Order: sequence, then C-alpha cells, then structure tokens
Amino acid sequence: MSVSKLETVRAQWMTALETIQEGGTYRNTVKKVYQEFPEAIGAYPSLVLSFGVGEVICGDSAWSIYNVRIPFFITCEISAKTTTGSTSNLVAAQDSLLHDILILIATLNTEHINVDPSWFVDNEPPLKFTPIFPSGDNTGEFTVWGTLTVRNMDGGFA
Repeated sequence: MSVSKLETVRAQWMTALETIQEGGTYRNTVKKVYQEFPEAIGAYPSLVLSFGVGEVICGDSAWSIYNVRIPFFITCEISAKTTTGSTSNLVAAQDSLLHDILILIATLNTEHINVDPSWFVDNEPPLKFTPIFPSGDNTGEFTVWGTLTVRNMDGGFA
C-alpha cells in the first residue's frame, strides 16, 4: 500500500516541528509533538499538530490533477518559568514560541513549494494565532493556524 501525499505532508510537519531546538535559529526546545491531544502534557513546551476539514479542488479541465486545501492547527502548550502565577510570564513564553513557529512555517513554505509533494501555506485565509488560554497553574495554550494547499496530485493522491 502506498503512502498518500497528505500522509507525507503530515509526516514532514511532524518531523519539522520536532526540530525546534534552542540555539541558532530557535529560542525554545520543543519537548514533544503530538498528533492528537494527550490526556496530560508531560513537558513544556509541547505541540499538537492537527488537520481540519479539507477540500479537494480539480486543477484542470480533464479532471486529472487535484489540489487539496486543508486547515492546519498547531496548538502550543506552554509554561511560565516561575511559580508567581504572573500572566506576563506566559505572554513572554507565547511570544518566544510563536517566534519559533513562524520561522519554521516560513522555512517550510519555501522548502516545499517546488518539490514532490508540492505544498505551501496559503495566504487566504492568512496565518493566524490566538491569545493565551490559561490551562493550569502557570500553564496555558495558544494555537497557530492556517491553510495548507497540497498541489498537483493525480487521481491516485499518492
């Protein structure tokens, strides 16, 4: 059984998110990347990558080439480094990890636009992110989301 291009793209994202390591380009070391929400977060920061409801769009008049647009969500689980309960520490943690996620997305976008499978983060709708939602004592989460377009697939989608 062959691996679909969507499965390949998900694996590329998972691998890339796992490479966020402090030093050089990045400010943080991501401890764990999940494909679904765990019952408990073991270490911070951790990420959850999920895809939403996608759409298949025919790319030519012969119905032989297809593009898939699929929303992606990166939920970022963060922790403040103090026990004061200060929201501003969570904001600093968010700003730092958001910086890393945006750099990663920009890098992935340029690396994968002209290779197989070819995909990019769409400008419509634009990339967005939420404020922090507190999830516990000195912990919180925020989400970065956008739309991926996986392009130029034949009818086998592999």
